[in-house]
Amino acid sequence: MRTRELGFILLVAVLAGGSAAGAGKPEEKIAMAKGAKVGLSAAVAKATAKVAGDPVEVELARKKKVVWEIEVLTPEGKLVEVDVAADTGEVVDTEPQK
Repeated sequence: MRTRELGFILLVAVLAGGSAAGAGKPEEKIAMAKGAKVGLSAAVAKATAKVAGDPVEVELARKKKVVWEIEVLTPEGKLVEVDVAADTGEVVDTEPQK
């Protein structure tokens, strides 16, 4: 599906040059990424299993713990942020975006 391909390109772009919330310096971002036991592909699969749709953005963020924040565009045209724990792969939060 073309939308999924574009979404994956955005995911890679964010990881390559985007920012990670709670991690301002490059070495902090690298440490978060190296510490993630759950990779990007697995996190996206968990997110889209929880919320049907196409991933459009992903970011590795430090909240209470390190999570993959994945924005999913639903078939209804709404954005939902799905947080997936980077250590376990568990979906820890979902939040509709305004």
